[in-house]
Amino acid sequence: MCSPGELAEKLTELKQLGIRLSLDDFGTGYSSLSNLSLFPFDRLKIDQSFVREISGPHGRTRGDTLVKTVISLGHTLGFKVVAEGVETQAQSGFLKLHGCDEMQGFLISKPLRATQIPAFLATRVRPAPDHAVTELQGAEVASDLRTRDGRRTHSA
Repeated sequence: MCSPGELAEKLTELKQLGIRLSLDDFGTGYSSLSNLSLFPFDRLKIDQSFVREISGPHGRTRGDTLVKTVISLGHTLGFKVVAEGVETQAQSGFLKLHGCDEMQGFLISKPLRATQIPAFLATRVRPAPDHAVTELQGAEVASDLRTRDGRRTHSA
């Protein structure tokens, strides 16, 4: 096992190759605040256990406050913020209202095999007007597309 400094160097090398890095399950386990300043992440993924606590679009519970705070913290540090485990319109509405960049969960789609993704995208989204699909790479395709009525879609 390497030291945190050595790991930070290796992650920086990966970023220099064009690989984007996400801190998964933020707020649980080993995803401490110190990791946000130590490692070169691009995305902060809010753990689904916090998303489940969202009470509604204008909620005022501790869970709501935690999610709003993580979104604000992520944006302040320059990260895209992704919410995991979004299952209800109320959760989606709250996250949109508070500026969450992307969402994952059963509300968007059940898990798909790689072979199912093209058909899913063909029925759900069209290229965003300011991006050509050919310019997008890898997993970014799902997050940078818009629905047929022009709304931004979220990661599948």
